[in-house]
Amino acid sequence: MMAKSTEALFVLPYNQSVRIEAASNDHTTSDAAALLIRSVIARTGLIEFLTARLYDPRNQHRIQYSLAQLLLQWLLQLIQGWGVLWTAQLHTDAAFGASTSIKQGAVEAGRTLASQPTLLRLLGKADNPSHLEAAVQKLAIEHMLVRNGGRRCDEVVIDVDAMPMDAHGKQLGSAYHGHYKCTVFLPLIASCGETGDVLGTQLRPGNRREVTDCEDFMVSMAADRVIIRLDAGFNSGAVFTRLETEGHHYVMRLRKNKVLEALATPYVEDCSYETKTYFELEYPTIFISTQFFGIA
Repeated sequence: MMAKSTEALFVLPYNQSVRIEAASNDHTTSDAAALLIRSVIARTGLIEFLTARLYDPRNQHRIQYSLAQLLLQWLLQLIQGWGVLWTAQLHTDAAFGASTSIKQGAVEAGRTLASQPTLLRLLGKADNPSHLEAAVQKLAIEHMLVRNGGRRCDEVVIDVDAMPMDAHGKQLGSAYHGHYKCTVFLPLIASCGETGDVLGTQLRPGNRREVTDCEDFMVSMAADRVIIRLDAGFNSGAVFTRLETEGHHYVMRLRKNKVLEALATPYVEDCSYETKTYFELEYPTIFISTQFFGIA
């Protein structure tokens, strides 16, 4: 990372005492990007947001690494592709040492990272879904503000879907799923339709259906002037009832059935493959906007 050359390529905005220079062969690191990511994290205020909300029960006079430093190290390792189990390999890496420094000014030579056991103890204390979810949503809101010129969006679409995650071995909660034909977890994912940012997740066993246990998750993601968008796998009277009781707008694809096919027949006959045609129907009390393609 640091070189014998005196030509600095750029200075880090979060700590101007740290300079990036053209490296010689014996002063390199494969994780120099951690310094740039650290600059982005500093601009978001994410670490300060989490530090103010997570409880640290340790005696602050007897600790070597502050909660903010541990959060930084944990986050940077994840972003750079290093899990907690690889902490020993990064123990003296200069890029990570400089990235996890909280204080302004020169970083002490040979600064080391926190150990794997220390990070694992942090993960046990930080297991607070509400605070972690709030941090994710904070980033998503700031992203939308930037895209919208600093103005709040009048309306936001939230996509809710189940996403299979392959599981290996006999992990607790994993199960064979007939539709995906493999062993998976099946978490629910809520994302912003405008930006694609993740807003929240809910880990679930692999043998669940999309619609199972999703009512509370969807409602917790919703806010004023929000449209929730779902696919046909979420069709359920319980889901419809919960969303309408809470007063949330939603768009959902319906499964094909004989009643819908009979309603669509007059319109399908007048369509062609070259055009898209939309019609609005009621079935039986649900407002539907349907797209039909002609049938040869």
